[in-house]
Amino acid sequence: MRRLYVLVSRLIDMRGQCALAPAIDERLTWPDETHILANIADSLEASNWMFIKANSEDSDAPIPEPLPRPGMGSAEESQPELASSAEVAKFFNDINAML
Repeated sequence: MRRLYVLVSRLIDMRGQCALAPAIDERLTWPDETHILANIADSLEASNWMFIKANSEDSDAPIPEPLPRPGMGSAEESQPELASSAEVAKFFNDINAML
């Protein structure tokens, strides 16, 4: 079991080099640096909007929308279905039977 855990953990950490990580979590399609750059861009947009609002008498500029990010869809999207405890137990029993 430990070896399986280590192998899967290693595959998840190989961003951009394997298809497992994005299949598990779509946010992993972007590296950390790209997420940081998107946060910086959103912060700059917000600060520019606040500056315009504070220094303009008749500014009715809308609040800027954040940049779209992978895995951060609309709130209306449904949550993924999770396996039941019986399905998880069966999976691990099947794995254990193979060893």
